[in-house]
Amino acid sequence: MYRDFSDESKKELLGLVREVEDEKLCNFTDWVGDRWYDFESWIGTLDIRRYIDNVNTYHKKVIDKNNTTEKKIEKIFSAVKSVDRTYGDIFNNIEEFLRGCTLWGPMERKNSALVLTQKLEQVLQP
Repeated sequence: MYRDFSDESKKELLGLVREVEDEKLCNFTDWVGDRWYDFESWIGTLDIRRYIDNVNTYHKKVIDKNNTTEKKIEKIFSAVKSVDRTYGDIFNNIEEFLRGCTLWGPMERKNSALVLTQKLEQVLQP
């Protein structure tokens, strides 16, 4: 399954959060609805695979059940972008290193293979 953290997806989720908040009648009915969604989750009917044709309905139920706020959505997307930037930097450094390896002669390339392996191990096991 593809996890979409694009700006468009963020806007859509924020819109769903607003819809859920607008549909809330009172704290008691919200609590009852949350317990119903807990029950659906427990018996397996609140499962993304059951909502492939209507993912927004699934998202709204999960947003309501978890009392997700716009602030929480913003925090999630911010964390994902931070991870993306971190991995982007790592891969840019690897790319720069690899480009440097091709400029060396045969002996340097042999030694660079060892250095490359060590660098890749650092990336895979930070």
